[in-house]
Amino acid sequence: MSNGDANKPDNSTKGPWLFELLKLAVPSLITIFFGYIIYGAQMDTQSKVAASQDILKSQLAFQSALKEEFYKRQLSRYEDACKGIAVTEAALDDASVTTENLTKAYDVIYQFNQLNKSNTLYWSHGLQNRLDQFWALGVDKLKGQKWDDPVLNERISKEITALHEQMKNDLNVADLSTVIKQTK
Repeated sequence: MSNGDANKPDNSTKGPWLFELLKLAVPSLITIFFGYIIYGAQMDTQSKVAASQDILKSQLAFQSALKEEFYKRQLSRYEDACKGIAVTEAALDDASVTTENLTKAYDVIYQFNQLNKSNTLYWSHGLQNRLDQFWALGVDKLKGQKWDDPVLNERISKEITALHEQMKNDLNVADLSTVIKQTK
């Protein structure tokens, strides 16, 4: 070899070195590229999951608030029914005393029927049937003027007891505790 050949770079060592570098760099670049794509897909998926969770939380909160509001209204209607039952029972008991009391009893039984019909959204099926039965017994007592009929009076008394039991069952205390827990 001449002196001039010593200054020239050796192509035989340059080729394998570049090839070795490419063999190492290309898989790393491919890994980085796919890693970036996978990372982007994961971030997209996480953002969609987070958005879905937020929507679900909002829906659950809305449903919980709606159930709580419905329960409050139902409780109020059941309280009104209890008052209506007591007023109707008293009016039926006093109907025989005077004509004025009889007229008042007709008015009260009419108002009770209006209360019953205007709150059917809140009544359970069982309560609706019992309220209708109580009303029918009251009408029977008034129309037939069966003031001293012990069988009818006993049926009315039993129906009132059954109404109160139905209301207690409908407004189950376990349901109330669930509503209270959900609101905290």
